[in-house]
Amino acid sequence: METEEDAPPAPTEEEIVELAPVSPADFSQKIHQLGQLIATVERGDDAVWQIFLDPERGIEERRALAAAESPANQAYRLIRASAQFIGLKKLLQLGEVPQRNRRFTTLVSGFVNFAQTTHRTISSNDGQLVGLEPVLDHAAGTLIRLENLRINLLYAQQHPDHYNAEAVTAFRDEALAAVQALVDGKHLELVLTMAEEDTAAMIDLFSAESYVRELVANCRTYAEELQKGGHLASLEKLETAIGEAPIEFDRAEPAEPDPGPLPEQWTIGDELGPIFQRACNYLCEEAWAVLCERHEPNKVLPKLVDAARAAMSSCFVLQPERRRHAARPRMPITVASLAKLTGNADVHQLYVRVGTDGKVLYVEGYEDGTYADLMELREYSRVRMQTFNEGEGDSEPLQTGEKYLFTMGRTQDFFGASASAILAGCVRDDDGEIKIFPIFRPKIDH
Repeated sequence: METEEDAPPAPTEEEIVELAPVSPADFSQKIHQLGQLIATVERGDDAVWQIFLDPERGIEERRALAAAESPANQAYRLIRASAQFIGLKKLLQLGEVPQRNRRFTTLVSGFVNFAQTTHRTISSNDGQLVGLEPVLDHAAGTLIRLENLRINLLYAQQHPDHYNAEAVTAFRDEALAAVQALVDGKHLELVLTMAEEDTAAMIDLFSAESYVRELVANCRTYAEELQKGGHLASLEKLETAIGEAPIEFDRAEPAEPDPGPLPEQWTIGDELGPIFQRACNYLCEEAWAVLCERHEPNKVLPKLVDAARAAMSSCFVLQPERRRHAARPRMPITVASLAKLTGNADVHQLYVRVGTDGKVLYVEGYEDGTYADLMELREYSRVRMQTFNEGEGDSEPLQTGEKYLFTMGRTQDFFGASASAILAGCVRDDDGEIKIFPIFRPKIDH
């Protein structure tokens, strides 16, 4: 028996679109409101407006239109409000309408102009309302397609186990039953056909995204296991590990057609040392063999490389630089920019200590041995003096205009999106402030 948790979701009261109440008494008022709504849609979002004008129009940015934070969200709400006035069709008393000049663009512009500029009471038999029915049908059709996209996004993000075309259709039909019941039959059939195409495309999109997420996660887990197992200590150990336990992807299938060897543009050089080069290229080669064109390999591989960098930074061999620290400027220390370690150019001003071999110097005896001190290279001025980094007895005076390293904190995570994000993850003291550890051991008199 299917439990409540196992059952597919049903529309909430807020998700069910009810018709706006209309009556002969407020007919004129509603026409004016509808005209204002449609005019605002035209000015608000071109993508939504084009769907309104052409119900057979294909949608390229389906996911963007479906997102609640999308710029098109306001236009969606306006279209929803417009479609809720579809009950106005029942009040029309136009009789036979001449079949000339029936282009929808002309009809909608005529209706909007009439509704916005007419100050008299508008009656249900007014000949100027010839465009009302198609305007309402198009508004309802646009709502069906937009709502359909939003339902796809809802299922993909919150109910992936129930996500299929049948579930989306059932949810949509229940949510929009009142509106769909009043749409012209031919127009409704056309719109529903397009909605089905949208759903098929969305299912394929989210399936590809899920596939990519799992693949990148597999690669990261494999890289972390190489690190934890000590297999990155040497090329020999790495080759042995790869040979004995090659990477396996959870649900990968060989790409069709055969993509061939990994393109040279995605081959990692030795800028971070031969061990990382071999390990990362191995992961990229294995992933490339199971990536189809719909997965957008050119977007996937950079994500994979970033994941590998974060998991295997301990084996990096960085190009060391000698810089002077503000606490002891007479003693240049060997460091490397965090941009070289992470590949993030936005953190180029942050540095970590490295040995002469180019490997990161983690703080011995502190926690689990995976922490390093972060330093920032900046120009010294008296205004920006950082007293916590200065004041040792044998230090020479700092020179205004010269660049020095200033200790900023201690962390084990170098892969934040920005310098501020990385610093936010630094070790804190009892008061919640970033704790600054001395990077030079104090002198001991024997």
